[in-house]
Amino acid sequence: MERRLLFVLGFTAAVLVGFLLFAALPTMTGRDAELRMVPVDPTDLFAGEYMTIAYEISTLSASLPNDGPLRAGETVYVALSEGGVAEPVGYGYRKPAGFFIKGTVEEADRDGRSRVTYGIERFYVPERSGRDVRIDRSWTARVKIDAHGNARVVALLKDGTEVTFSYSPAAERR
Repeated sequence: MERRLLFVLGFTAAVLVGFLLFAALPTMTGRDAELRMVPVDPTDLFAGEYMTIAYEISTLSASLPNDGPLRAGETVYVALSEGGVAEPVGYGYRKPAGFFIKGTVEEADRDGRSRVTYGIERFYVPERSGRDVRIDRSWTARVKIDAHGNARVVALLKDGTEVTFSYSPAAERR
């Protein structure tokens, strides 16, 4: 009986550690990229303290080099430029050589424009610290992208300077 209990506890601990390592892998081994953000409603007070983020690379145009039309629900690999703010330089269903990010096609329209999500559309902030933030074109996100294209946001920047979020009681009284 004791051996069985120890096995179950050990297996459960191993699974939990595995999930944590998988989630942290892009941050530990990934390459840095800076992505330009676009304005979006910055907070969702009902779902918790996070900012909803959209990126310029979230909309892909058929004018970029590609493998063919995209279909909703499919995994897509977007090749990125290196140095400075990363820009999409092509996309397709196969992993490209070089620097890329993996996403999921949410919508594909007849005009050749597709909306893609990358799993980095939320940035969690301390309680009550993101309510007055208004994102414009001066904002970018520093992300880590691993060798498989998985990404994690590690910082938000405004005019190239990392933004720190903190709760301000003065903002509460407005």
